[in-house]
Amino acid sequence: MAKNLYIFDLDGTLLDTSEGIINSYKYIMTELKLKSTTESTFRSFIGGSLFNNIKNHFELTDTETQNAIEMYRERYAEKGIYEYALYPNLVSTLKKIKKAGHCIAIATLKYEGFAKVMMKDIGISEEFDYISGMDKEDTISKEDMISKCSLILENKYDGNVVMIGDSIKDYDAAVIAKVDFIGVTYGFGITYDTKYNKTRPLGVINQFIDLENFI
Repeated sequence: MAKNLYIFDLDGTLLDTSEGIINSYKYIMTELKLKSTTESTFRSFIGGSLFNNIKNHFELTDTETQNAIEMYRERYAEKGIYEYALYPNLVSTLKKIKKAGHCIAIATLKYEGFAKVMMKDIGISEEFDYISGMDKEDTISKEDMISKCSLILENKYDGNVVMIGDSIKDYDAAVIAKVDFIGVTYGFGITYDTKYNKTRPLGVINQFIDLENFI
């Protein structure tokens, strides 16, 4: 049996991180006296570029944006990193994928250090063969992360590479990186009615345990 590489998005795919993210956006909005923004708008930012979200929405300069990001990450490191919920059957399903001989990795626009701490906090960091996240300068694209995971782990799998994510941005990154894609509907973006720009995804699931049908 071929050994595949399954690359997971984090926010909205592995964990419901909305509480920590939204609270951290609210923190910089209040501390920096930025324009009032609704919680639903902040929710729509989840899974996107932190730099672009802050710069474009609040109409800040690059320097102001970097300052806001530093404040956001200080608050997230202290509190937000622990404000999350596991999706049902997450741990058991990941363990089954690993037991079947496949590789698993993470490609997230969340700061890489935060992603690693969160996986350790849950107690599943050892399940992942590699974790790729954003650098402190916010210079890495999701497609670059996918390609990095594929390259670093190339000697550990001999089958397909599949990106699993909850947003159309995850799908677009998978297309650019030329890997398969599975969408999840329980996160922050994809639904069964989502229109895809190019090829149809490998599949769409509405609960994490349904991944077992693709293994």
